[in-house]
Amino acid sequence: MTPNAGIRQNDQRKISCADIREELFHADLTLSNDWVLGLKRLEARPDENQYWRFDFKNARLPANSLFPYVQRFSDRTELIKTVCLVMQRYLLRSTNSKERTNRAKTTLHNTLMVIEFLWMQNALSLSSVVPENFNSLPEKLAKNGWYSALEILERAKNIQPAKMKKLIKARTATENFEGGGAKQFDLQEALGTNCNNVLSFLRKNENKASHKTSKIFSSLPDGHASARTITDKLTIINLLYDIGPENGLSFPPFEKPEATGNKFGRPKSRTANIPVDIAAKIISTAYLWVSEYGSIVAELLEEVSEEVIAGRTLTRKWLGRRLKVFFDRSSKRKEACAVLPFPIELLDFGRLDTKGKNSLREAVLCTMTSCFVVIATMNARRKDEILHRKFGLRVGDLRMLSEDHSLFEVDFYIEKTYRRRVPFYVNQLTADAIKLLERIERAFHRIDISVPADDIVRTGIADRSLFSYRRFSLMKGVGKTRKWYDFQAYAHESDASKFLELALAGSKKIGISAHMFRRMYALVFYYQYENADLLALMYQLGHRNLESTLIYVTDPDSRPELEKISAVMDISTTEMQRARRQHLAIVEEELAEVGFEKHAEDVFNILSGKIYAGGYAKYVRRISTRFSQSVRIDVRSEDAILAAVKQRGHFPRPMQHGQCMAGRTLAIQSARCITKEKDRLQRELAGVEMCSNCIFHLTSPAYLKSMDLDLERQKEEVDLITPDSLIFEQRKREVENLERAINLLKIRFVNTPPLLTRWAMRMAMKKSNKKPSVAYRNQAAAEENILRKSKILDDALIGARESIATYPLSTTLVRHDGMPISYPKTLRQFNLWDEVKGPFFQGLDAMRVVRNSNETLRRYPLHKKHIEIILFSLNELSADRSTVSRRNPFRVLKNKLEESERLRQLLELEPLELNRDFRQLDVQKCSLQQELLQLRQSFQSEILKARAAGPRTSSRRSATISKLQK
Repeated sequence: MTPNAGIRQNDQRKISCADIREELFHADLTLSNDWVLGLKRLEARPDENQYWRFDFKNARLPANSLFPYVQRFSDRTELIKTVCLVMQRYLLRSTNSKERTNRAKTTLHNTLMVIEFLWMQNALSLSSVVPENFNSLPEKLAKNGWYSALEILERAKNIQPAKMKKLIKARTATENFEGGGAKQFDLQEALGTNCNNVLSFLRKNENKASHKTSKIFSSLPDGHASARTITDKLTIINLLYDIGPENGLSFPPFEKPEATGNKFGRPKSRTANIPVDIAAKIISTAYLWVSEYGSIVAELLEEVSEEVIAGRTLTRKWLGRRLKVFFDRSSKRKEACAVLPFPIELLDFGRLDTKGKNSLREAVLCTMTSCFVVIATMNARRKDEILHRKFGLRVGDLRMLSEDHSLFEVDFYIEKTYRRRVPFYVNQLTADAIKLLERIERAFHRIDISVPADDIVRTGIADRSLFSYRRFSLMKGVGKTRKWYDFQAYAHESDASKFLELALAGSKKIGISAHMFRRMYALVFYYQYENADLLALMYQLGHRNLESTLIYVTDPDSRPELEKISAVMDISTTEMQRARRQHLAIVEEELAEVGFEKHAEDVFNILSGKIYAGGYAKYVRRISTRFSQSVRIDVRSEDAILAAVKQRGHFPRPMQHGQCMAGRTLAIQSARCITKEKDRLQRELAGVEMCSNCIFHLTSPAYLKSMDLDLERQKEEVDLITPDSLIFEQRKREVENLERAINLLKIRFVNTPPLLTRWAMRMAMKKSNKKPSVAYRNQAAAEENILRKSKILDDALIGARESIATYPLSTTLVRHDGMPISYPKTLRQFNLWDEVKGPFFQGLDAMRVVRNSNETLRRYPLHKKHIEIILFSLNELSADRSTVSRRNPFRVLKNKLEESERLRQLLELEPLELNRDFRQLDVQKCSLQQELLQLRQSFQSEILKARAAGPRTSSRRSATISKLQK
């Protein structure tokens, strides 16, 4: 077919814009006479363009076997109709959310890509497409996306090397300033593609290749797209079938897009969670900027805005020179340099050419980042609920309900569920951050009035975003357009990069994304009494101030107080509660996840022998003792114990003196703070004395540090109160109670062995075949006695090895000083042995010994193990001298242990053989089930055939059917 013949065929089936508009009935979708598609932007501000537009004349189709040249998409009007109908189908299915425009753009782009993919296979219309055209598409999308599916590298090789090298060479600063998009457009024209970022893709490939021109286009390493990305693209491609066979496909390209995406794509992986130490550093740094540095930056910015207003009659160039001279001489700038963590040397500059200097813009961006971190963390908000141009925070969203009680409310936009602004109660720290943002916004607003930006349309105060700013320039004084703050920690030029650099100085680099702040909200709640940075922050803010937001999510007993707050808010109570419940449901998911992780961390630490006190630690060890008696080869004991306690409903609830692990367990009757009716816990009565013997209480040394800090703070407050007053006596009593509680915790931690817990000691005693029969009443004296006698036996062992040929006796050895010593043969003899007064049972102080008790060695199994080794070595040494009795108890014990080890190995093999037999039985069972299913299907088919033959024939075969049923 010649090109002219193809053009004639195209003219015959050309469709006009009016024909397409007749089938476009969606109100938010338009098509102009010059082939420009318009989509209404739901996220647009009143001063922004209300429609997103796409010009089909700028789209193109590549060369193929039938058309050896690039064609305009507008010449194939039937394809434009297809794209428009796909967009309409998507809009009908989608909801009216702020993300609709971005998703519609993605839909349009992927539709153009798949049409380009089919065009390269000589499919001039969708009616000629067959399922085989899509066979290779998922695999290519998994490799390098549309770049691989559309063969961008292969098509680039067909262009002259000199022309291609000129198209992809690096742009200069002038080209960037004047608009470097022209090269992107020229490259798309040369390749005949609609792919985005083709220029970056080819430049990346060029950097990986040789410097020789012939090797510029070498193959890139295989990428691997995620399963979610591939599924989304295949779902969009299926819209070509949903619009009907007249304008789309007559078959669904991918009947199961999710299964296909999982087959070819990278498995779904969760974004790495932020560690608690990193979260604490970020929050602490944000608080420092909001409370101290932010006001200094705002004062300097206000001074600069006054200078802009004073020079508003000057030209842009002279205004820039005036600002530079003023800023260099500013006294407030010098004061700010002495306080801020970095000196402010310039008014503004590009971040790519800083050369170690810092600017006022960086200080403003650090302040905005700190405010965003505080608001997002303290209120568990999404990024766009704070930063979005239209739906984010605005001037006037913060209102004070009660100055005496520091009660504030903020109108937050509920993004995912409610899709409207709802007032929420916020704490003092959030209010301070918003007030600081409003102060910065007022300074920039005065600049906007004096030197208007090109993109500013005068709107009401409700449309003034708190996260917009203006740049400064030596050439133009003030930037011509507004800039919008955006938290993008992964971007090369991120507005948050300087703040994160300061906050995470000295820490391991980790990617911080905006969605992690909801997790930080939960980390603050669970680790506020254990992390050092959070402890410092708690006592700077006061625990009550920080927890005021968290309390309504985490404390069911305090939620009725929420109704009193909502009663004074300007919104119906029912609507308020519904919106809040939807928001809290999402927040509680993150809280539950972090809580489960915290629970697992505590359980594993208890089992590993770390220092913990409280009844819950004993409870976990008791559960572990039970599990140790059962044999499970396929499950770790720690995981099994964690699953057991989780199944019983235990869940952490942090308090100042420790954690309450009662959770939703049904055994709350065992709690110390249970009500008389045995129906609920009175956590408001919780304290060290109340919870000390509770089975659900768990505490660690970190909580003791928290209480020490609280004691110092309370003592400082008592010193400021007038003596002999009622408040003084009350605070003094609180200090005394806290001191008594701290002393009680210190005693409990001191009595807990640091490396081997009591649970481990009992486990060691259970595994021992022999138990000592006596022990000292005084445990300190018993430990001293054991250590002293062990030292003597150590010396005896050393001396015996040095003089083995000199002293042939078996029951008498010598120390290193040559003195003979008689040593015990068993643990019981060791307990009764008095090395000072003589050999066994001579001079024994009966008052210091208690019969039938194993307390000493049960509490100190490490010493017991050490003693066993010494006694065993002594007896082995005696055996070498051939004078020891054959009935050595330790040799008998050794034989028994070896025999038990062989039995244990046999027992371990038996479950493995049983599991193998079970698997074989399962295979046989599955094959029998398949045979039964086939018999049932054949039986049903025979019955249907019999019934189809007629009632007379069916009656004749009734006997046969009954036999088949049997």
